[in-house]
Amino acid sequence: MTDSTRMQATGKCTGEMVKQNDWSEFHIDIGKQYPIKLETKLDNLKQEARAQIGVEDVVWTYDESDGAPNPNRPGTFYKNRRLHSVGGPLDPSMTRKDGGSQPGPTPPPSGGARDESIERQVIVKAVLPLIGTEIIPDWATAMAAIRELDEFMGQPRVKAQEPEKSASEVPKPTAAVAPAGGYQDDDDIPF
Repeated sequence: MTDSTRMQATGKCTGEMVKQNDWSEFHIDIGKQYPIKLETKLDNLKQEARAQIGVEDVVWTYDESDGAPNPNRPGTFYKNRRLHSVGGPLDPSMTRKDGGSQPGPTPPPSGGARDESIERQVIVKAVLPLIGTEIIPDWATAMAAIRELDEFMGQPRVKAQEPEKSASEVPKPTAAVAPAGGYQDDDDIPF
């Protein structure tokens, strides 16, 4: 386990989860997809945190350290976040610039080399069954097709603009016409 880093986050406590061995976990909504989870075993901190459940813009100070290895993402660790104090002034040096709660480098954005690799695998998988057919008669043609498709996939997508229609070209709504056999409002299928 590595040394801990003192961090702060501003948010609203949405609830408490009581865990084993007198631990409590407080869920803090900081405006991101997932709340941060702060744990404590100290009774005085539990009482302070419980008093702030549902209160907006409370400053939460905690110590963050690496926990057990994360088997879902090799080379990374789960985060232990131990509640240190509730309330008080916000120190900007203990928060991330993006409003998040984790120190250090931001994770790479989705996409990048992994997505390119997957695209290439899909292209090759689509082209291979066509080798030896009229469409792709030989390996050289297959490689040329793969390169061309790879080049095409690497280009930014351009959205086509539709020409503007004049008022006379815009179709007018028509009234619904009941089928010849008719139907009632409570029918599911009109036939």
